[in-house]
Amino acid sequence: MLAYQLLINLPASNTVFPIVAPTLYLWIVDTIALRRGTWVIESGTKLGWSLWDGLDIEYAEHQHGLYETLIRYREAFFFLITNTLIVFGLVAFDNALAILNTFPHLFPSVAPLPSPVQLVRALLVSTSHYRDERIVGLQEALKRLRKKSRSFYLASGCFEGRLRIDLILLYSFCRVADDLVDNASSGVEARHWIAQLTHYLDVCYAKSEKAASRDAFVRSTFPTKAQSALLCLPTAYLSPTPLYDLVRGFETDLNFSSPGQFPIADESTLQIY
Repeated sequence: MLAYQLLINLPASNTVFPIVAPTLYLWIVDTIALRRGTWVIESGTKLGWSLWDGLDIEYAEHQHGLYETLIRYREAFFFLITNTLIVFGLVAFDNALAILNTFPHLFPSVAPLPSPVQLVRALLVSTSHYRDERIVGLQEALKRLRKKSRSFYLASGCFEGRLRIDLILLYSFCRVADDLVDNASSGVEARHWIAQLTHYLDVCYAKSEKAASRDAFVRSTFPTKAQSALLCLPTAYLSPTPLYDLVRGFETDLNFSSPGQFPIADESTLQIY
């Protein structure tokens, strides 16, 4: 029951239904087999209890020093307990993988197929060690991805583990940055956000700056709804060049609506854009 916190918070459709549905199916199929005589339970081993007509509960006596009556949860109880263990085990496995992949500060490296020891270690981590801002950032990034791009949201399912998480966070940043510029009320405001995004990247990739400086800058400069996307961007192992190119692309977009020369002058400028 190491994953009890997740189990009690999951909706019944994710826990109760996967247990009840196959259990009922196996009960019905087993009842049909017993009624047809495909196999039978010896009358001497029946308790005289039945879940319904045709599905009995049996027992056996086993001698081990003293006579002990061992109730074997055959048939109905066997299917119920087995399916419960399967569902609870899968939930615990998913919970452990989620912890390993979501919190790199707790588990810097994770094998493609984590060992049972590492899975148990993940489940034993106290929730007080979780980073709530990362959880919120992931929730908002998923919500943003699902709302803004259904195709990207579905395509993200082709990836797994930390790669999928990082791609979702990267998309969230690109989406937020694009919205800040596109939704600006004027060209002046749009250029203001471009300058702030450039400064944000300068802070992230300046070796002399600390993460605390970045966090303080983001919280004091950007709208609340955009902050999580900037705070969760994994700049520690992302190359800065494509991100700076993205911001420069916003500047080029502004030139399309500005009077004067068309920004795409020749094929080389088109390739750069």
